[in-house]
Amino acid sequence: MQSASTWSEIRFAGFVSYAEDLSLGESSASIMADSFGLASDQILTPTIGKAFVIGSGRELLIDYLKQVYQDPPNIESDPNLAVQAVLHGTSTIGDFLTMEQFARESLDEAFGGGYELAVASHGEFIKLNVLYVFWRGWVSDDHKNFSLYDYPFLLFRYEYFDDLLVIRTIAMQEPADKPIPQESIFKVPPVYRFLTAEEESTCPRPPLKTEWTCNFVQVILPDGKWKTITLMGHKSDWLEFNEENGQVVGMSYSNDFRHKINQCVKELLVERET
Repeated sequence: MQSASTWSEIRFAGFVSYAEDLSLGESSASIMADSFGLASDQILTPTIGKAFVIGSGRELLIDYLKQVYQDPPNIESDPNLAVQAVLHGTSTIGDFLTMEQFARESLDEAFGGGYELAVASHGEFIKLNVLYVFWRGWVSDDHKNFSLYDYPFLLFRYEYFDDLLVIRTIAMQEPADKPIPQESIFKVPPVYRFLTAEEESTCPRPPLKTEWTCNFVQVILPDGKWKTITLMGHKSDWLEFNEENGQVVGMSYSNDFRHKINQCVKELLVERET
């Protein structure tokens, strides 16, 4: 067992009170959350309204949130409040993970490496089961064409088994016509204990079939800058995996999914030109 002093470094940042109806307006929403004033800031953002930001990297997150002026693309014709929250959360995760890959900016601020997303539902927070999929493509010098690699270069899942966090990652070579998936399993015990002998020797694999699929498409622009487009699917059939003995040996995706990617990139290019 680890020392109980571990918990001396952990403090509550605030609380969220239960509300029956989120549609009552700003005055009602403002009483849903309150801060204890411990390493936290309250800000007003262009897209998600009032937010509490906590943690060692909150200055970087505040700068990011103040620069986001548009809602991320969605797959629902009329997304409800919960779906909108998920879209904003996953879009933010995608941008920060891309920052890490290109510049390690968040890591320099002592946060990052992995993120989890929880939503408030019926008076409690519920962690979402999400498959994260990273794609990469580039825009031609004349801004008229977009090319997407045939396969994603990285997939990963977080899942808890009791209090043990298990991370399953699948890396693929890029570009490649038929890449060979390379799987890894990372076991992360809670701060108050180490791995047991049983956990060291064997561990269940988080399934790739999940309720939510989050696709981060990293678009490399002609000037060398990048833009991350988030495509969130709920119980979608965009991706199919072929597994043998618990290992991924192949994957495929629908034409509809590729069309959605191209359409989102096209909208991005039009936005930049205007």
